[in-house]
Amino acid sequence: VYSTFKNYLIKWQSFKQLVVTGSNIGELSGQLLDPSTALTASGQDVKIDLLDLQADLRQLDDTLQSASNNVAINYNISPSQFRMSSSVTSGFAMQMENTALDEFTLEQQNDFVRYETDLFNLMQLISSANGAAFNSDFAITFNKPAYAESKADTLAANVLELDLGLRSATEIIMADRNIDEVEAQEILAVNLAERNKVYKKVDESQGLNMSTTAEAMGLGN
Repeated sequence: VYSTFKNYLIKWQSFKQLVVTGSNIGELSGQLLDPSTALTASGQDVKIDLLDLQADLRQLDDTLQSASNNVAINYNISPSQFRMSSSVTSGFAMQMENTALDEFTLEQQNDFVRYETDLFNLMQLISSANGAAFNSDFAITFNKPAYAESKADTLAANVLELDLGLRSATEIIMADRNIDEVEAQEILAVNLAERNKVYKKVDESQGLNMSTTAEAMGLGN
């Protein structure tokens, strides 16, 4: 309804309506579509004017957007799926916007796992009663809702978690590459060795020379 009303307002504002006021108004003379011809009207105290219809389309558009978002949220649809904007929405902003939708999604996933597990157990009982072998390996895993973030924000969060001792470098690699702890530790060791080699922080090819080190530090023999 709001969208239809907005379309009519845009149409109304595209044209000017001619208004003639006065007493004993007669006929209009002159070509209405020819701007070089004067338009006249007969009568007493005649005044010719144009009615310029104006409407606050911006306010109507905001109302339309708000109403659309409310409808989407009521039907558990994320408004960001059909919103078009030139500005980039951060992952945190989208997460806050979709909090209610994510909670509903997690509830549905838990219900699905419970129902499928009950169905699987029932199928096992039926198969066992009929003497048929049935594969007992069964698992359902859903990924939690996730939102893309810029590389800079992700790195800043990782550095802060490392400084505060909330996570280790191994845990970050495991989560980033979806691998186990052993493989993550191997990758971490290789990366640290390459980093030290590039920045010359550690030179493993040569041992520590005590004489040159003492001389560099200004120490006697």
